[in-house]
Amino acid sequence: MVSEAQATRPGAVSAPLRLELVLAGLAVASVIELLILRTFTRTAVHIPALSELRDPYEALASLGRYAYYVSAVLLILSLPFAVARLWGRGDLYARVAAAAVVLFALTAAVARADAASVILVDVLTVGAVIMAASAAAARMDAPGALVLGAFATAFALQGTSTMLQDAASQGYGSYETRWMLWGAEWLALAFAALAPLGLAARPSRLALGLAAIAGLVMFAALLANGSTTKILLLWNEGLAGTLPSVAYAVGAAALLATALGLLRQRRLVVLAGFVLLITGGIGLHSTYQTGLVVAGMVALCIGAREAPRTARGTARAAQEPSAPGRPLASSS
Repeated sequence: MVSEAQATRPGAVSAPLRLELVLAGLAVASVIELLILRTFTRTAVHIPALSELRDPYEALASLGRYAYYVSAVLLILSLPFAVARLWGRGDLYARVAAAAVVLFALTAAVARADAASVILVDVLTVGAVIMAASAAAARMDAPGALVLGAFATAFALQGTSTMLQDAASQGYGSYETRWMLWGAEWLALAFAALAPLGLAARPSRLALGLAAIAGLVMFAALLANGSTTKILLLWNEGLAGTLPSVAYAVGAAALLATALGLLRQRRLVVLAGFVLLITGGIGLHSTYQTGLVVAGMVALCIGAREAPRTARGTARAAQEPSAPGRPLASSS
């Protein structure tokens, strides 16, 4: 494993970049899968005369399924890369994140083999996410840690609610979990609304305009067809849609503004992690979606101290001469 200090030498750059490329590809594939497979195909029933559009629909649905397969493969591929990268860093928090990835992978294997109770699988899965989130938050500044903590706590509350429901279904008592779901809803929206500040994203005016449009679209969708939109929110993100519609509109606008701001700053690792948290959602939906969240926490842990850059700043840095006796860093 090439150390980070070696990454500045020509010829030593490619090895550390491989995990980032996998995480970036995973983020893109998961977005396509979310938009087509988890959203469009579930609402296509409302399209008038869908039978006449069957060929285009099947082609688009096939693209969504392909994106899912690509995303699943990249997720599996990212796990050993992440463990090696994080453990090789040598610091405590990175190794906690590596241990979280190992815990998630072992839990997924146990669940696949049906070798443990569903309650134990729920506990271990929530534990892996909390470990990874704690490690990432410890490497961030206070605002970023608070925002990430809001997401992790929302995930834990939603996941604990599912775990207690599973326990109740197996005769282990009866539990009141509505307060957990309510708290998870508020915390998830707090994560969304405060993400631009917590991640120090600085969106352009165009990005703010696009974010405002996204918020208006979300608001209109909740007003026009609230039941379908809320079901999609629950299935895809773990949100019940019980709060005022304007709260979800603000959340959607803030999420897009954050993503575009990070892209403008070229903080691509942080962007990939942020996107993976969104496509994974809160709660225990599936091993795949929880894996997206764990991968997102890994990306945030790696990119937590990534310096913001802009096109202007990068060009200016490229024009500055290097210090005497030191080679220029690779532009890649």
